[in-house]
Amino acid sequence: MADHWWSSREIGNLWAASHLMPLINMGGLWWSTKGWRPLLYANTDQEKMAAEDTPQDVADRERIFKRFDVNGDGKISATEFGDTLKSVCSVTPEEVERMMDEIDTDRDGFISFEELTEFARANRGLIRDVAKLF
Repeated sequence: MADHWWSSREIGNLWAASHLMPLINMGGLWWSTKGWRPLLYANTDQEKMAAEDTPQDVADRERIFKRFDVNGDGKISATEFGDTLKSVCSVTPEEVERMMDEIDTDRDGFISFEELTEFARANRGLIRDVAKLF
């Protein structure tokens, strides 16, 4: 059986129509022969608000930040960010720029620990996977 990609809307409509559970805002999923798998690391709004930082979450963020902050100045430059990403995965300069734009919310050209924390809280699954690389 080949994998089929389903959008969040399709999944929500399917679940609502089947009366298995109420319609909820959920990340994209795909169906494989092993069952439903996440397509996107997207939490529901309720999960984002309700989720508390665990000691492991804090430790993961600190480890990730230190790995990206190569010169140890307490902030991650676009160069440090791009070089570190390129050491673990294949990214284009445009992808690095888009990620910097998303994480660098104060637009000073650097990622602070606070900005990383805000991003990490909104993308917990992604950060857990990144932490495994470091």
